[in-house]
Amino acid sequence: MKLGILLLIVVFFGGCATDVPQQNVVENNAPVKISTPDPWFKRNNTVNIPTVYWAGPFTIPEEAWFAVYGGEVIEVKVERTDYSDNHSREFVSGKLKVEKIFLDLPENSDVSIGSVIGSEDFDGLKKGDKAIIFINGFYEKSFVHAEIAGTNSKLGFKVKDWNEPIVSVIEKIAPCDKIYTSLPDGHNLNFRLYGCYGKRAAMILDDFQTAEIWKHYDPEGFQVLLERRRLAEEDDQ
Repeated sequence: MKLGILLLIVVFFGGCATDVPQQNVVENNAPVKISTPDPWFKRNNTVNIPTVYWAGPFTIPEEAWFAVYGGEVIEVKVERTDYSDNHSREFVSGKLKVEKIFLDLPENSDVSIGSVIGSEDFDGLKKGDKAIIFINGFYEKSFVHAEIAGTNSKLGFKVKDWNEPIVSVIEKIAPCDKIYTSLPDGHNLNFRLYGCYGKRAAMILDDFQTAEIWKHYDPEGFQVLLERRRLAEEDDQ
């Protein structure tokens, strides 16, 4: 198990045991909603998605997907947070106007087509760009975004338009979380939220065209998928 994955388990799930509601795995293909006591907060008509800057970066296939949104960048700005006289952090925040919803597990997230969501990791993006953001963690009663590694955007993907091949791939594989992902109960927070991981990995690797598309847009994440399959095959021998 990679050190980065173990770190996320500790950072994201440690200390929240009694606050996370249990959601059972659905086996009859019925869609489910995962709810959280305190999802994202809305300010000035913007749904603000917290960014965890102390964990990651992670490749897209490494983490569970709670929500995946596509939209147009409408604002980008460099900000600075001063913690003390000797410590500060500079980051690039931004806002995305939602045009596509690939996956939306958080109940009452206030996100719909036309919503404006704000977060960090807008590095390399400018107003008018199209981007896909992956909500890939859960921390202190809220679904959060951790920096993505190995692609052309820390949010997830930057695309020219919604006709790019990676868009159709995400549309195909993202919804499986609605069926296979489950939140563990308070006594099992060390377990990964990977009910859908194997199914999604198979959807990418077992179809030649899909595999080639993912490898082109996310070569680092593709290698993660290949390595995990290799290890799984060794365990089965």
